[in-house]
Amino acid sequence: MATSKLRQVQAELIASNERLQRVIVNNPSSVFVLELEPRLAPLGVSKRLLELTGYEADEVGPTWWTDRVHPEDKERVLASQQRLFTEGQLLLEYRFLHRRGQYLFIRDEQRVLRDAAGHPKEIVGSWTDLTDVRSAEEEALKARRYFETLTQFSPDVLAVLAPDGVIRYVSPSVYSLLGWRQGEIVGKNAREFLHPDETSAVRKFWAATREQPGAHTGINIRWRHRSGTWRLLECTWNNQLRNPLVGGIIINARDITGRRVPGARRPRLTMNASATSIRERDRKQAGETITRSS
Repeated sequence: MATSKLRQVQAELIASNERLQRVIVNNPSSVFVLELEPRLAPLGVSKRLLELTGYEADEVGPTWWTDRVHPEDKERVLASQQRLFTEGQLLLEYRFLHRRGQYLFIRDEQRVLRDAAGHPKEIVGSWTDLTDVRSAEEEALKARRYFETLTQFSPDVLAVLAPDGVIRYVSPSVYSLLGWRQGEIVGKNAREFLHPDETSAVRKFWAATREQPGAHTGINIRWRHRSGTWRLLECTWNNQLRNPLVGGIIINARDITGRRVPGARRPRLTMNASATSIRERDRKQAGETITRSS
């Protein structure tokens, strides 16, 4: 009777293990189970994980994982594994060698399963492929560095202002032009650097520009140099508040202090002047047409 009961229990265990294997292998996620005794070795790997890495099931052996972690990541990753047994879970990111020879960026989440006595028994985990995300991040970083290199050596300063006038971005060339580091300016309101005599006029100009999406306007203003002196800047403003990629007003500023002319102390409101001249031209043309008609 005892022998029969033992055989029944063994059969149930075998059936349970077979079900577990089917669940692991056919799981749509990239999951795996590692046994810890008698040595660390894969107990089951999902088809999705094999498809992700390009390997066949019979290639997954005891050293399959450690042999394919990138050499520059291996020491850090293996050292971090010790935390898994003290904290019970672990999140890692590293490079893993695909069967075709290129490296994938993997996010590896692991948990420890313990027996009734609390001893570690198995490790279960899942992988997420971050390769495309990392590639996009690297391309974005390259593009940013390229842009900053261009603006750093430009004689002009490029800035982006929020609707309330707070400086959200300023190009590195601000140092050569005005003596300020980017970190000393970004986050502050632009009016802190304006000449007191021009604050009122610039405030009106700012309000008018802000109300015209896509408007290209121009103004000459005095801006405080870090040394305490003033520089006359020729500024071109472009309202891109409705552009979700910008969400601000783009300002391109050029130092024209050396070209200062009499009467240039006050702001030059190009937008208003241009609009006035266009309206004047239209009125004259309309008047000439009426005269010829009569």
